[in-house]
Amino acid sequence: MINKLKAPIVLFVYNRPEHTRKTLDSLAANFLASESDLFIYSDAPTDQSENENVQTVRSIIKNVKGFKSVNIIERDKNWGLAGSIIDGVTNIINKYVKVIVLEDDMVTSHFFLQFMNKALDYYEYEKKVYHISGWNYPINSYELEDAFFWRTMNCWGWATWKNRWRYFEKDVDKLIASFPEKDIYRFNINGAVNMWQQVLANKTGEINSWAIFWYATIFQKNGLCLNPAKSFVQNIGFDGTGIHCNKTSIYSIDSFCEKDIDFSKLIIEENELAVKKIVLFYKESRLRSYKKLLETKKEIFVFGAGTTSHSIVNDFPEISWRAFIDNDKSKVGKPDVLPIIYFQEFIKKSENAIIFIASSVYADEMKQQLIDNGFSEGCIFTQ
Repeated sequence: MINKLKAPIVLFVYNRPEHTRKTLDSLAANFLASESDLFIYSDAPTDQSENENVQTVRSIIKNVKGFKSVNIIERDKNWGLAGSIIDGVTNIINKYVKVIVLEDDMVTSHFFLQFMNKALDYYEYEKKVYHISGWNYPINSYELEDAFFWRTMNCWGWATWKNRWRYFEKDVDKLIASFPEKDIYRFNINGAVNMWQQVLANKTGEINSWAIFWYATIFQKNGLCLNPAKSFVQNIGFDGTGIHCNKTSIYSIDSFCEKDIDFSKLIIEENELAVKKIVLFYKESRLRSYKKLLETKKEIFVFGAGTTSHSIVNDFPEISWRAFIDNDKSKVGKPDVLPIIYFQEFIKKSENAIIFIASSVYADEMKQQLIDNGFSEGCIFTQ
């Protein structure tokens, strides 16, 4: 059997030295690290306050050992995570045909590179397979094979090929216009989690992300994604330091997959049992998150009148939602599912209110705004 060249690894780093160090240490300990070319994209600081951490990260990556080669691309301006990933993946995949992608908060199993490279080779000509995921939800994998196919892509350690990535397009207006409303339920993993709100949040400018557009590309092409039943990756970024991650532990895994996986047993179609297990994971997680809101038996004000807030209000009608609060005065008075109250007016007369912050991206800033205006932490709930 021909020993194919290993896929290049593309790592995106920014301003988290310790996360970057742990990611690199675990990656270098992989069995195929010494046969792999590593490309590291280091984004520039957004402002002077980030410069010290960015420079510390750049010192770390200049001393990386254990790979076939290490190639560093230092951005001279801030691209942002989405822009940097789209540009970096496109450049590398156009040259090398396939790619393995990581961010700076992903600790990997010793078998991660072996799984990714083996899958890239095995499914290279299976055009229905668009994406290889290295991470899986912390679900009970009983009765599942060691890996499975399904419709949704996970981006915490992933891989793909040039002839699949060429379909990627980040055009939110085109996506919304071309996406049938009847497909949103399936896109939202059978209604378990509102993925579509990420598309709408990109439209309104609440977030600027790339992964939801890659998922939408695969979904619209009726593509499949390969997932391990037990994860090869642990995301260590849910400590409040990430760009799009707030503090949570629901995605943490107890242990890595530490073995080779046989793909010959897998059927290339969506695994209905795996989908059911992931739907159950989301439903149980959301019930735990909102249990305290249900127990308050009081009316709840939702901070923020964006797409995420609307999604949660619509999904949980059993909670006594009172009104949206928003910093944008222009939204007040417009027709909506709940009244919208301008924040500065709200704080004058609602000091004992119960407030829920729906946003996961700006949760820390919104919570601090409430605390700065006299609200106690005990009255503030987050996802």
